[in-house]
Amino acid sequence: MISCICIDKDPVALRSVKSFIERTSYLNLLGSFENYYEAYALLETQKPDLLFLDLNIPELREIDFLKSLNNPPKVIFTTGYSQFALHAFELNAVDFLLKPFSYERFLKATDKIFEIHQLEQFYRKEKNSSIEDYILIKSEHNIIKIDLKEIYYIEGYKDYLKIYTTKEKPILTLKSLKAMEEILARKGFIRVHKSFLISIQKIESMRNNKIRILNKYIPLGENYKKRFHFEVVEGRC
Repeated sequence: MISCICIDKDPVALRSVKSFIERTSYLNLLGSFENYYEAYALLETQKPDLLFLDLNIPELREIDFLKSLNNPPKVIFTTGYSQFALHAFELNAVDFLLKPFSYERFLKATDKIFEIHQLEQFYRKEKNSSIEDYILIKSEHNIIKIDLKEIYYIEGYKDYLKIYTTKEKPILTLKSLKAMEEILARKGFIRVHKSFLISIQKIESMRNNKIRILNKYIPLGENYKKRFHFEVVEGRC
């Protein structure tokens, strides 16, 4: 779960953001405030992962407030003023939501946070030498736990992946194949084509640069042959 708080001087806008957060399964709302003074103690003690922060004119005091935090969370700015976009990106905000915004636009912003959060958790585990035997995947509005031993292969499309497992239907998720390759590195998976990432343990046979898994022949791309033969065929991984 991604912990978050929201700050907005407009009570109507604040209720709207709160309702969007409550509809999103991977977000956990710790508190909502109409001014940043009230939020300061919670930000400093509970250290939320994400802050939805409204920007107002003319002083932009919210930016000074943000800079005053010891360990500021990731930020998604919400405002009715498009000219604040530059300030948002100068502060490395994850996204900038121009009011009024839809739930679909809200999800695009929070999905970025979800991706970042997942990668950070992965690298933290790698640093601590803790190897998990599962991954967490966001599919539609749900978080799904998938055991690595259940994955046969993953097929990448332009904006999403299909994860083929022991389940009857593939699992769809909005993620790049490159990001998934990084998550599954050194966990028994290997990229064999620009569109395919496979489980080494699930390989059934190989013939004419085609790898048979789950009764499907997956092509071995020219750019991936050398690594495949080194790590899989010669067993030097």
